Parts: sequence; C-alpha cells; structure tokens
Amino acid sequence: MIRGLLASVLVLACTPSGIAHDATAVPPSAATPTAAVLSPLGDPAAPAEDGSCETEEELRAKLESFTSALNAGDSAALQRSLSPVLWAVSASAPTEPHWVAYGRADAVQELLRRQSAGERWRLVGFSQTTLRGWDGASHFGVQMERTVAGNLLMYHGKGALFCHGRYEGIEVLGLGYP
Repeated sequence: MIRGLLASVLVLACTPSGIAHDATAVPPSAATPTAAVLSPLGDPAAPAEDGSCETEEELRAKLESFTSALNAGDSAALQRSLSPVLWAVSASAPTEPHWVAYGRADAVQELLRRQSAGERWRLVGFSQTTLRGWDGASHFGVQMERTVAGNLLMYHGKGALFCHGRYEGIEVLGLGYP
C-alpha cells in the first residue's frame, strides 16, 4: 500500500500542474520512469524480494564482510558484498566534499580508488531497524569509523542489504558526519 501511495504521489508531483512556472516541462516521450529512480528493484508496487537477514548476527557479518573487502582492496569480495541492484553508496563530512557512487560497478571503482588512497573503514556499531523492510531487505542504522587523509572520523548513517537471494549484498549505504 505504501509503495502504491508513493508512486501516486510521484505521478501527481510530476504532472504539468506540479511544475513550477520557471521550470521547463519534459515531453512525456523524453521522460524516464520515476519508479527506476525510487526503487532499485523497479516498480514500487511489485512484490518485495525476500532476501532479508534472519538474525542481527547475520546482518553484522555482511557489514563486516563489506568493510574487510574494502580495507583489503579485494575487488571480487567487494563486488560480492554489494548487491547487483545497489542504488548508491555515499558519504559527506566537513573535511571532504560529498561523494556518491551509483550502481555496483561505479561503487566498486570509487571504493577501490579510496582504498588505494589510504582510506579505511571500521564498523563500530549498528542498529537493526527492521529485518525485512518494504523492499525485502534488512534495514539498519550504522556507525562507521573512517580514516580519510590521516583523519579519523566517526560517521553515522543508514542503509539496507539483502543477506540472501539474487540481490544479496548492500542495496544502499549513506554516511554522514554528525
């Protein structure tokens, strides 16, 4: 129901009456489907994939596997830790510009670039917000320690990941500096 409501709001917001007077309307033939932007799984009204974690320990293991792969610069392990439907990995802090990588291929490339420049991540803590969210993934809050350019910073963020199935891996991860 929430997915259907969200899709309806987006459809209404994207109609000509929802366009500001100084905006340029996009012809319907040139528009891209909003569902692709909202959900890495496609149509928000589609049934959720059930690849959620069964326990907090399983969720923790997936997050630690990700940080280990990143810190080792292990491209294959890093790719396995990110879902094939990864939407984005991002971070921001006062000491660095905001960065974001969309999709698994770009995220692997960006994370490996950061690792080779000396960046390291450590999982400090996490809180499981739900074992099975609207998309079938496990949703969580996270605390990560990032070493960037010799500075050790604590980040807080949130994300979602699949522990099983065809979408196994991190679906989205966003970190911010408190």
